[in-house]
Amino acid sequence: MFKLTQKFVLSLAVMVILSSANLMAAIGVKVIPNSWYVGTGGARTWVSPTTFTVQNIGTDPAKVKIRATNTQNWTLGTAPALNTFAMQHGDGTTWNSITTGITELVPSLAGGGSSSFYLRYQSPTTLSDITLTETQFSTITITAVSPALLPPATSYTLITFLIENKVTVVDSMGTIVREITGLYPRDADRLSNGNILVCDYLDGGRIFEVDEKETVVWELRGLQNPYDADKLSNGNILVAEWGGRVQRIIEVKPSGEIVYEKVIPDMFAYDVDRLPNNNTLVFTGIKVFEIDPTGTEVWQLSWYPTLRKGESPTFRKGERLPNGNTLIAICGAKVVSGEVLVEPKVIEVDRAGNIVWQKTGLWGSFDATRLSNGDTLIAYEDGVIEVDTGGTIIWERKGAPATDVERF
Repeated sequence: MFKLTQKFVLSLAVMVILSSANLMAAIGVKVIPNSWYVGTGGARTWVSPTTFTVQNIGTDPAKVKIRATNTQNWTLGTAPALNTFAMQHGDGTTWNSITTGITELVPSLAGGGSSSFYLRYQSPTTLSDITLTETQFSTITITAVSPALLPPATSYTLITFLIENKVTVVDSMGTIVREITGLYPRDADRLSNGNILVCDYLDGGRIFEVDEKETVVWELRGLQNPYDADKLSNGNILVAEWGGRVQRIIEVKPSGEIVYEKVIPDMFAYDVDRLPNNNTLVFTGIKVFEIDPTGTEVWQLSWYPTLRKGESPTFRKGERLPNGNTLIAICGAKVVSGEVLVEPKVIEVDRAGNIVWQKTGLWGSFDATRLSNGDTLIAYEDGVIEVDTGGTIIWERKGAPATDVERF
């Protein structure tokens, strides 16, 4: 338990999202005031509301959203309870709860326009239940973005949560619309028929297809730790498989008959993609390479040829981009002493291996995919984020470590 202080500092940080070079001069938002300091108040007591004015000083329309985050184990909630607080926004008379997702405050704000809103805060149910050793703070982040740069209202994100044993579909506001639980999943893909193809470690390793009623309509068992699976245009399944007996890439018919196999000894395959030229792109912990239909290597990127004691593999998943470059998630590596040997990041490399784009500082980067708007969707240790070309976070779904992600 912590010792309670009489002051709880609530600060307001303003972050303006600039999604591309041609919009950097167009979007600009000021929030007045830009900080809010309040005391804790009494149990179940609303702190007097404070007014904030938002001015769009740019020329591009903007949406204004609010994300409430906190530290020291405080949890944002819609009603006060033990170790929770509540927050609301409104016009001073009518109030709406701010939930754990991102709440829209201003639906659309034209260039040069302004809008005002109130925020109010409520402390925990019983202050004596919580003690704090020092002044605590939470941060409310006001995020301004161009409507054109937000995920479409009808878009969905499919996320694989290994540790939470589930595959989750969320909408553009981060609300869960579908979940498949009771798994130990490494990968999930949405198919053209709306079903989901899942790589599952349970029961010795299996791949299965499940429909929207959660009925398994196809299944393949007896695999050795399938890490990635893609359904090909011919109906076959391309699988990255590694276990105690084998490390290989296989293509199997729905019946389970293997029609192609490429053994890759001493390399753990995390991802495999069939390219438009019928070559196959393979992501392993220490090497990313492309092979032709005969199994001959025609391209490779290998920065870490050996592993030292206490070091983990670094490359994870990625994809070949339409421009011929390759997007790669690098998990990061530390040796036993804690030394950072390999920096965690997501990179885009050209055919010569030159880095032409990167997003750094994301421990546990596991998967990355480039969206049609030029943004990059990343699965990493803290969940999923969408970043623009400048590396600014446009959208996020924080939570447990994510191992695979895609947008549809």
